[in-house]
Amino acid sequence: MKNLLYFSAVMLLLTAAKCKDKVTFQIGQPFQLKVEQGAMSDDKSFGVMVDKIKEDSRCPKGVNCVWEGQVVVQVTFKEKGGKAQTVDFTLKGRESQSASRRITGKYQLRVKQVDPYPEDGKTITKEDYMVTFLASEIKDN
Repeated sequence: MKNLLYFSAVMLLLTAAKCKDKVTFQIGQPFQLKVEQGAMSDDKSFGVMVDKIKEDSRCPKGVNCVWEGQVVVQVTFKEKGGKAQTVDFTLKGRESQSASRRITGKYQLRVKQVDPYPEDGKTITKEDYMVTFLASEIKDN
């Protein structure tokens, strides 16, 4: 029952986000989403939604830190005909390497960047965040 309610909520949010912003993305092309915004692949094979920024402890610009920190993005995705799944993507500090995960049998989702990068003395609200994704097809050899 809990899964059914969660699935319904995710689908409602994906539908609402799609209606509001009409966000669609192409496999192999970067796309951006704000927190609580969803998108559907142009072939309608799966949808993605940024639930929240669970943590942003990245060392701010202009500050010397002992630890580089990290940003953790909680994402829900649903493959057509499948169950909604929630996963976390973690990017370390100023690292340019992206975080990726196989999200279906056929696709990989990569978080390329989370903006804005923290600055000393400035507060980032959830409305300010923009997450850049790249979905790609997995080629089996």
